[in-house]
Amino acid sequence: MTRAALLLTVLIGLVLTLPDARAPAADAPSGVGEADRARIERWVAQLGADDFDAREAAANWLEDHPEASPWLRKALQSDNSEVCKRARDILKSLHRKHARRELDKALVLAKDGQIDEVAELLVRWQGYDDSRKGWEAVYNVACRAVDAATPAYVSGDFLDLKKFPVPGSGNNLLTAQPTEVAFPYTTIPETNKTNYLMRGEEIELGDRLFGGRRSMIVATRKARLTSAEMVLADIVVCGGPVRVNWIQYSVIICDGDFTALSGLGSCVVIARGKVTCARSTAADFICAREVEFPYGGKEKCVVRTGDATPLGVIHWFDPAEAGVEASAVDDHDGSHVADGVLVKSVTKDKPFAAAGLQAGDVITAVADEKIVAEGKADEQFDSFRRSLRKALAADEDFALTVRRGDKTLELTVHLSD
Repeated sequence: MTRAALLLTVLIGLVLTLPDARAPAADAPSGVGEADRARIERWVAQLGADDFDAREAAANWLEDHPEASPWLRKALQSDNSEVCKRARDILKSLHRKHARRELDKALVLAKDGQIDEVAELLVRWQGYDDSRKGWEAVYNVACRAVDAATPAYVSGDFLDLKKFPVPGSGNNLLTAQPTEVAFPYTTIPETNKTNYLMRGEEIELGDRLFGGRRSMIVATRKARLTSAEMVLADIVVCGGPVRVNWIQYSVIICDGDFTALSGLGSCVVIARGKVTCARSTAADFICAREVEFPYGGKEKCVVRTGDATPLGVIHWFDPAEAGVEASAVDDHDGSHVADGVLVKSVTKDKPFAAAGLQAGDVITAVADEKIVAEGKADEQFDSFRRSLRKALAADEDFALTVRRGDKTLELTVHLSD
């Protein structure tokens, strides 16, 4: 081969390895192999190219490749201001696209009544125009719960539906231009409006903050509405326990215990745990694991206990459906598992199996959140279940801390796999 031919061969090889501004490379496969890693690095480097069209081509390619996010975050530290700006804009665009996809997922989950997972998505993905999709998902599930509770179990005038947050009641918050509030906040915006959409991991509203406003409240960990005034909250959805002082004409759905310190009036309450109510002043529908009225009033209510799928509408998050079956009780000897949950089985072809999780492992933390080990076994399992639910809602790779024999392992769960 002549020197000229050899040089031509080398030049052709170099050109073929460069990103083509006219035809972006195909999507990198999950896991990001060495070749894809090199391709991403070249595109990120091209964000600082002298040629404008080359910079635009790089930005367009990277906006279609969310797996490039780690490299873009690293590019934020670049000394080149153009690279930093473009990397920041691309990351924002990728995050917006991700949020839209997750809020679309909330609508799908809501159709199956998976309300606690809907709550996780709505709280996790805040600050986007499409957040209304999440609120609509919550509202639709609440309406279905009221529809299922009212005619199916009682005759006559059970609930005063004119005052309920259901179609035809006049109290549809989503058509009333409500004010959105994200927690943690120390105050609710001072306006003349009484309609609010509130969301956060933990929501606590006392006298000064709440006092009888109508709202839709979505929390993922716990909600405390302890105003001395009667709360007309309309819809409360929580991925954990809910505690109120007095609440009326409302739908409460919680993945935990529900406590009404003073009482209920014409409410629909669906709780995965125990309902404790001081008294009932009007007809209520209650569906829970256990119901207690310390001062009477249960005779005014329709009560159902022990339903795994309340009203055939609500479906609580189950880790087994995500690919890992676990328990805080060892089936072999009935002992309480220390510091976590014991893995009973792992579904093949699911991310947990790919991460190396095995039956017999003890999961002690999910995404750096330790599993709460105090209390009863079911409370310990719920700690794991809620942490896993939160990690899955983030839709990013996360770590499982696992005890295997006398060793502690860190396993990475790749949700893109």
